[in-house]
Amino acid sequence: MLKNNERIAKADPDTPPEDVQDQGFTRPTVLILLPFRNSAMDWFRAITSHTTGQQVENQARFLSEYGLPEGVVDKLTSAEPGTYPSDHVETFKGNVDDNFRIGVKMTRKTVKMFSEFYQCDLILASPLGLRRSIEKEKNGDYLSSIEMLIIDQMDVLTMQNWEHVKFVMSHMNKLPKESHDTDFSRIKPWYLDGLAPYFRQSILISSFDTPELRAMYNNELKNLAGKVRIEKRWAPVEIPDGVKPNFVHFDCVSPQDEADKRFHHFTTQLLPSIMKSAVQSTNTVIFVPSSYDFIRVHNHFRKQVGVAFAVLSEWVVSLHA
Repeated sequence: MLKNNERIAKADPDTPPEDVQDQGFTRPTVLILLPFRNSAMDWFRAITSHTTGQQVENQARFLSEYGLPEGVVDKLTSAEPGTYPSDHVETFKGNVDDNFRIGVKMTRKTVKMFSEFYQCDLILASPLGLRRSIEKEKNGDYLSSIEMLIIDQMDVLTMQNWEHVKFVMSHMNKLPKESHDTDFSRIKPWYLDGLAPYFRQSILISSFDTPELRAMYNNELKNLAGKVRIEKRWAPVEIPDGVKPNFVHFDCVSPQDEADKRFHHFTTQLLPSIMKSAVQSTNTVIFVPSSYDFIRVHNHFRKQVGVAFAVLSEWVVSLHA
């Protein structure tokens, strides 16, 4: 783009160069979706470690807003080794606020944090932060020209509200609603033809596979160069003595009915059998990976008379009697 700017400046005004289609509708070309502010801090350090010699503007503000407040001690990193599982420490150390978005402008001499979205090159954000921004401004035009999408720690994002991720994906590489002072003579032709999703490079990173990740891989990734899954094989996990796995089957003809069928089987078959047992009714943990299923199960328990249970989630920690 800089070379083309020089060519245009030196060219005859009557015969400007025609082969200068080098831009998108808007400036941001890289989007990195992350679950927490501590993840953004890790990416910031990684990026600036490869931009030696460049001045970092607003670095103090970034470290203040994305790190822990002054004087706060992180109990996860300060605890004795082995107190908490290593993956738990790695995920939840530092600032775990999940509502953030920040633009990063990169030039030859500076890396500017907190740049306006339409003036930045790279966006670091959580799905929730981007969704709130898009809903507030009533458009997501700054996602129209993303050429590289990186979604890191997708296994953690699935434990948050996956609908936020789907919402962001639904606004990727769409034709903008406004011009934003764009020079349309310099826009790459595939943007004008609405083919940007077929040229975007998408990198999805997760510690393990999930149905949500697989659905995105199958339905959202359309790059004409193809796609590939790379899986690291782990040694089989040995089940501790005394733990007996038991897989329960329930009938379901249509995948669309799977959630309702599973909930019905849980509430009418599995849960009553647990409640009949004096041991199981007081020593059972129910893990619900989906936020929507969690709400249904939670509401079901609240309607049960005489049932005591504790609720632990990212939104609420409470005890019900």
